[in-house]
Amino acid sequence: MRASRWVGWLGMLCCWCAGARAQFLGGGGSKDAPTISLRPAFDTPGGRVTPTVPCDRWLPFVVEVGPGDGGGIISISYRQDATQRTTILTPFAATPGRTVRLPVYLSLPAYVDEIDVSMQGRTSAGKGFSVRETLGGFGGDGSGRFVPLMTGTSASLVLWCGRTSLAEASLVDPRRTGRSAGATFGSLEPDALPLTPMGYDACAGLVIRPGALRGAGEPAKRAVREWVAAGGRLVLVCEDAGSDWMSWVPEGVAQRLVDLAEPQGVDLGGMLSSAPLRDRSLPARPVRLLPEGEASGWRVDWLSGGTALAASGPAGLGIVTILGADPTSLLDPRDEERRADGLDRLWVDALAEGVGDVETGGSLDEPGMRGSIGLRYLGVSSGANDAERNAVASTLDGLAQAPALGRGVFWGIGLSMLALVLLLGPVDYFVLKRLGLRHRSWITALGWIGIASGAAMIVPGAMRSGNSQLTSTRFTDVLIDGTQRQGWSTGYLGIFSGAPMNPRFTQGPEDGWWRGVSGLSDRGQRAALKPLMLLQSGASCEPVPGDRVSPMPMGLWMFRTVMEQSRPAETPSVRVSRAIDEWDVTIEGLPEDVRSVSINVHWSDAEATGRIAPAAGGKASLTIEAGGRSQTPGGGVLDSPGPGTGLRTDAMRRRVRTGRWALVELTYETENGPYGLSERVTTRHREVVRALVRLADDEGASQ
Repeated sequence: MRASRWVGWLGMLCCWCAGARAQFLGGGGSKDAPTISLRPAFDTPGGRVTPTVPCDRWLPFVVEVGPGDGGGIISISYRQDATQRTTILTPFAATPGRTVRLPVYLSLPAYVDEIDVSMQGRTSAGKGFSVRETLGGFGGDGSGRFVPLMTGTSASLVLWCGRTSLAEASLVDPRRTGRSAGATFGSLEPDALPLTPMGYDACAGLVIRPGALRGAGEPAKRAVREWVAAGGRLVLVCEDAGSDWMSWVPEGVAQRLVDLAEPQGVDLGGMLSSAPLRDRSLPARPVRLLPEGEASGWRVDWLSGGTALAASGPAGLGIVTILGADPTSLLDPRDEERRADGLDRLWVDALAEGVGDVETGGSLDEPGMRGSIGLRYLGVSSGANDAERNAVASTLDGLAQAPALGRGVFWGIGLSMLALVLLLGPVDYFVLKRLGLRHRSWITALGWIGIASGAAMIVPGAMRSGNSQLTSTRFTDVLIDGTQRQGWSTGYLGIFSGAPMNPRFTQGPEDGWWRGVSGLSDRGQRAALKPLMLLQSGASCEPVPGDRVSPMPMGLWMFRTVMEQSRPAETPSVRVSRAIDEWDVTIEGLPEDVRSVSINVHWSDAEATGRIAPAAGGKASLTIEAGGRSQTPGGGVLDSPGPGTGLRTDAMRRRVRTGRWALVELTYETENGPYGLSERVTTRHREVVRALVRLADDEGASQ
């Protein structure tokens, strides 16, 4: 009777808990909760082939919240690398009778296996609701809800915006020419343009028709300009009259580098003799290089009778291509086969000049691959290609400075095992025999084993020593042109917990974009670290200053690695002049505690190296002899893609080849880096700066 009473009470308790949970979640009513979905912000050609996009790059997505009443938090979670997950948090507010679209940015790993999308909130009446959606990747259960993109290594993405259809993009197949291969083409609607430069992080190139985007807001244009200045590659199709194109390029391009004439009749027979032109003379906008453009490495293309209709060259640390004619409008649509070949030739020339030869990406066939290959167990280390993965792994290895276990730990383990053997054997035998309690030996054995197990959990932590540490390496590229300065940095951080702690960043870039990173390649095991939680605002999608990274719980002797990308607040000032056989290099703004600076200077086809100890005030100047000729114009450093630096190498190389710019690479270490934690840690920072500097003798000509 008593047992049945306890069973009844237990059942009532379970029913009460279930009812309370249902009340919190909205009374069991999905009718109170809006729907939620996640999709890329750009469209790709349909079909049986899933498009492949670069992994470990920020991609623009859209969260669609269905009509409803209330607000709360949206959480997007996925496995970032072999050690940790990433959780993106963004606030939302549902609207009755209307679908709300919120931009978010995800940096997905290679072969992402699933993305968890959840929503928690309350209605205006105070009812709570919760919705969860899981998007399975390749190797999933084939339920139909899957990640709409394939993230792969060595993939390329080219985005189009402004009167560009996917049908047109599908005609531009670089594989037909043999010059490029594997690009995925996507189309962006004007209202889907990212409002932050990191929204284009995954783009090998962006094609824009300014005439069709006159209604675009200044935040969208500013994001494109900042992305180009930081290393992005932009192609502008400027067939329409007007100066709208100037608002999409960094400052100085239109005023100092190129001149774009208004539309006029141009004889195109010399440029497209084998293509079916709509007419021999068609409206186009000739492009002319200004003296500063020639000095900065710009060049013209699409020549016809001495008239150029295309120009390309460095802008900031990126590359801009300006087309004075729209390839689509030049060709006769009635000759489909020859028109397709002509479009191929024109677009591939434009993309190869501005975007470069994209790398092979490849795609997977959905019906043949889904559910048949367990890609959820296929893991690669962080990095979008082989060179970047190797560079990231090498950098992270340099951050790992965890103290080694002393010999005392191993002696302690051995002595503890010997003591347990003695307690279970001779001690128990003689003591219990004397007390006449040998029949109770099973109790003492359990006791000794329990004590030993507890000691095994407590003693190693007490014997481990070493301070918590924050080690970091930051790679910064900066262009210095007189008083103008443009730069971008990629930082890698390693956090070692000498004791359990819950650190948060108290010092770092306010506009930084953070994510986890790892040199390990096995994602089959459970992530050892707690998820890295990042906050993005649903309005502008800029990281929220001061709270972009939530506290990161870490247990005893854990090592966590993260990375950030941002515009550097401060960089050393560099000035370079060259005599016949020597360099004069002046550096200012170095940290006070820097003891030594390694310097490599590259100019045209020559190189020079040196090392100096800065004077008081963080200043350094030296004269070094010019070394031998470099086998590669621009210097060997340009041919070694480091983490976060390869994107800007082409623009640097073009400027250095003109002989009017020098590339100065600075490497130094300091104890006071740009990052700080809320916990007490010892810090060590290594800075690698690539400064692209206009030669001092040439500065006057550029003003």
